[in-house]
Amino acid sequence: MNVIFFYSIAGRTKSDAIDSCLESFVHLSCVSPQDKKVAEHCITCAANGNYPSEEYFANIYPQKPTTRYKTEAEIVTHYKLMVDFFMRQYALRQLTQAGNETTTYSDLLTRVNKIMEDAETLNEDDFEFKEYAAELYGDVEDKPLEQGMLMGVEEIDKTTHGFQRGTVASICGFTGHGKSTACNSSVYLNIMQGKKALIISLELAPELLWKQFETRYMFDAKGMNVSLDQFLYHTLDKDKTELVKLNENDMRKELLPNLLIIDENKINKKMMQDYRKINKLLKSAEHFLGGLDMVVLDHVGQLELLYPECGNMILKQLTSAAKTYKNDKGEKISMVWAVQCNREGNKRAIRRDGQYDLQAIADLNEVERSSTYCVFLYTSDGMKITQETKVSLLKNRLGVPIPQPFVTSFTPSVVSVGKKVEHMDLDSSDFSFTQMNDFEDLPPF
Repeated sequence: MNVIFFYSIAGRTKSDAIDSCLESFVHLSCVSPQDKKVAEHCITCAANGNYPSEEYFANIYPQKPTTRYKTEAEIVTHYKLMVDFFMRQYALRQLTQAGNETTTYSDLLTRVNKIMEDAETLNEDDFEFKEYAAELYGDVEDKPLEQGMLMGVEEIDKTTHGFQRGTVASICGFTGHGKSTACNSSVYLNIMQGKKALIISLELAPELLWKQFETRYMFDAKGMNVSLDQFLYHTLDKDKTELVKLNENDMRKELLPNLLIIDENKINKKMMQDYRKINKLLKSAEHFLGGLDMVVLDHVGQLELLYPECGNMILKQLTSAAKTYKNDKGEKISMVWAVQCNREGNKRAIRRDGQYDLQAIADLNEVERSSTYCVFLYTSDGMKITQETKVSLLKNRLGVPIPQPFVTSFTPSVVSVGKKVEHMDLDSSDFSFTQMNDFEDLPPF
């Protein structure tokens, strides 16, 4: 296969695409030293404008191939298939050797895991740096800053232009103050604009989250006077039930294709300790959805409980995934974390009428370090009745923060934060009320 590749480029004018293939080829461990020398010579010749003539390759590979490719696209496609073939053969040799040299299942498994880890270093893109080329203002001056993932709170979105791709945004708050509602409200807003989102739910079962999104869709997109508890407890009357079923056809077309909700069954400790493995999970989600723009973890504090003493390291790996992952369009993603504030931080916010400080999320230090944006929600019992919350932006690495809390709407009965809706009637199932002197009875962080 390599002979077909070399004869196909013989005498051709230098090409960036072919140069890229040759440069990656010389770094592959699964090809022979002779083939690497030929590739290096091709790169040297290309610096003068052309690849070596057919006579050069004939001296090394006397048996000329019957197939040659004429277009650059065909050559690049063949190169990728060729590398895949070499890597497969290399892996088979390694696995065969492992089978011959081990006597127990445990030893074989250890060798196979080592082979899989080593295989990641064979990727032909490992030594490509073109994606890190500097991008100066003049290179994109006619292209305004792309609107990122919207939170749905006007003041936050105006300041941040949306959460930008390649960043982590933390939505922080104490128990029951609306951080999960804010995350889901943001996801709804973005997927209804055509974005693709993955939610990793570490608190609620996915089927419960789907009820939240259906409530918001029926209320927001279809104008139905419904609430979350009616969907959860199946208390819709007959007329509304029929109308919901009718409108679900539109929901399946407009919302469902853009959203995937999974739980901890799809993650494990080994995966969460290596951002490259996290990226593989994201790629699988992207293939399922046909794209990926936004990833939400609700909530990251559970990672420390799932994997004791690994919380901060896992958060760093998640941050690296947000920085490095690119979807099939070549775009990075935005990552959003729901973050539990600690009790002392919440008590300070109570004394200061809703004004938080970053020490309120100090339990997992990596949250504050990794986050480009830190948004805080404060919702007192009285504000739950008035369906409002106080919001502040205490950290904004890409612009100015908003340290002084401001009031915006908070309507968990239709899974909405920031969007002004008609005041909803409340009943005892809408909120759980907590007296200020009962904090010690709350479940631990």
